[in-house]
Amino acid sequence: MKKLKYLVFVLIISLFVIFGVSYATREQMKDFSNDDITMEYDKSWKLKKKENGVNLEHRKTGSELDIQVMILDDNFMDIDLKDIIEDIINSVEIQNSEYYLIGKESNTGSKYDEYSYLYEKDNEQAMVRIIKKDCKLVLAYYEAGSEYYDIVLDSVDTILESLEIKTGEKIPNS
Repeated sequence: MKKLKYLVFVLIISLFVIFGVSYATREQMKDFSNDDITMEYDKSWKLKKKENGVNLEHRKTGSELDIQVMILDDNFMDIDLKDIIEDIINSVEIQNSEYYLIGKESNTGSKYDEYSYLYEKDNEQAMVRIIKKDCKLVLAYYEAGSEYYDIVLDSVDTILESLEIKTGEKIPNS
């Protein structure tokens, strides 16, 4: 009987700890929403709104995550991202010619088709993630010093996993 009471006590304490940590983690998250996207980010990031997206700067490392939303012509609505990715990446690489490609990955099984490219130069690494939904193309660019890249990458992935791309017609204000 004593063992059962001890087990119940440990179980109750464990539940308090789990719910407390979960609640505390949720309290550290902030929401961002505009006409094109919604997402969550933690308080270690400083948000700056931009005309076609948002820029996040990591408070401790200076790493940056830039998220841009582009509206494609209607004739791209039914085109798969895999059919236009080479043109997009070619444009990115022309603008960032000092970086060289060290890895790429496609993920077509998630909620959106997306491609990630990893680049490196000197003491910096950068990731470009391209995501498409209907006529909206999201270009996420994460750049960090090589010593911080992997440390902050989990936070970047959490932000990008929370990303929701809004589509549909905008309703004018009455």
